[in-house]
Amino acid sequence: METENKLGHNNPPENIKTNDQGRITLKNSLIKILKRNTKLDKKGDAQYVETIFNDTEKVGLKLKINPGGTKTFFYQQWNGRLKRPVKYTIGQFPEWKIERARSLIDKLKEGIKLGQDPKSIIETNRLIPTLNEAIDVWKNDIMHVSNSYRVSTKEDISDRFRAWIDLKPKRQDLQKYISANRAALNIGNKQIHTVSKTDILKWFKLVTVRGPDQANRIIDDLKIVVKWAMENKAWRIEDNFAKLNKSELNPKTKRIDKYETYTQEEVVRIRKSVIKKALLKSNGIKYYPRNFASLMGILMALFQGRRYRDELLSLPWSKVDVDQVTLDKTKNEDSVTRFLLNRHTQWILRKMKQYGKDKFKETRQIRFKKYVFPAMRKSKVGHCFNIDKTFKTICKEAKVRVLPVYMLRHTWASNALAAGVSLKDIKDEGGWKSWDMVESYSKADDKRRKNTSQKIATYLATGKR
Repeated sequence: METENKLGHNNPPENIKTNDQGRITLKNSLIKILKRNTKLDKKGDAQYVETIFNDTEKVGLKLKINPGGTKTFFYQQWNGRLKRPVKYTIGQFPEWKIERARSLIDKLKEGIKLGQDPKSIIETNRLIPTLNEAIDVWKNDIMHVSNSYRVSTKEDISDRFRAWIDLKPKRQDLQKYISANRAALNIGNKQIHTVSKTDILKWFKLVTVRGPDQANRIIDDLKIVVKWAMENKAWRIEDNFAKLNKSELNPKTKRIDKYETYTQEEVVRIRKSVIKKALLKSNGIKYYPRNFASLMGILMALFQGRRYRDELLSLPWSKVDVDQVTLDKTKNEDSVTRFLLNRHTQWILRKMKQYGKDKFKETRQIRFKKYVFPAMRKSKVGHCFNIDKTFKTICKEAKVRVLPVYMLRHTWASNALAAGVSLKDIKDEGGWKSWDMVESYSKADDKRRKNTSQKIATYLATGKR
């Protein structure tokens, strides 16, 4: 009977826990599955009826599911003058999330005490988006229509926002970390004008734990969005809360400083492992493994030394000549860049040309004809993009260290230096704009040689390796 007495107040699913007053803790995931109540009419037919759920976190905040199925947040307060409760509609779910609705309740209560019109407060705040919503507008109106952002850059920015603002990362290890720190990380559901510098610093500190460089990059992304949002005066953003000074940011590190590049011996083992996996035969008949394009992409990155994602994996056949590649735009914003193909990469291209012909004939997918390294599955970009998993497998099979894929470019440069190639030639063929990065290879090479010298001396002096 106790349950029946609560039905007019809340009627949650049986597995949903309620407090003593029949209230439930509203969550976005829960609101999605909450359903309308039904009752029997005089004819005995089931009819949908209005259903109300009361939030435990904010007294007065209610969720109404209309007979038609729409879900609306509203605030209800007792009016002493009218001697009845007064309802103020806030907004519909999912446009309005529960966090945003709760935040508005505090403003409503404060405003009512000061004699302000609740409807005016609601309308003013309705126009101001959450940080999540503002980012979505910026991506649609600015990023996706701009030619200043390469496809790979758009993907990277979207992935960073998805992980650290939407809090919906693709990686399982990040999912666990975010779940454990959700309260401090959940700045995306705050209205953009309420996000403070303090919020950002707490959030930034937690992102830094998972990667200092990653944290710096997403702050740069966020700073651009907030600067753009400040132009909309109705959003009432007084300062760029994402603009951190140098002392607040993480010290920048060069990628080459994090890892020691692959040695020539390791390169040979990687190459052999790729070839073995790519050029398979069954009963004497050659066939293509599912990740053939990724495997050849690894070899291309290893032997050509260019940026594997922006300049190699996305390469269209229209930019490939007999012995050279001409790109319209690079990371360094060069209008045109050209690099020569060596015998190893020419062999790779011949293999990919045949692969494209065979697969296009088999599937009739245009991407096999357009791109040198076409995506196996249908995708937005049409070409290989993420080869991390394939590369990790190759490293394990080759029994070498598992490094990030971008280290193949650094491996090319460091081994070129060891082979006696000049820094100028490395800079030109690798496509570096400044000398700073190229000279770091010389320093890294000196460090390796010093370590090697010490190992030899230690062995001669002690017999220990």
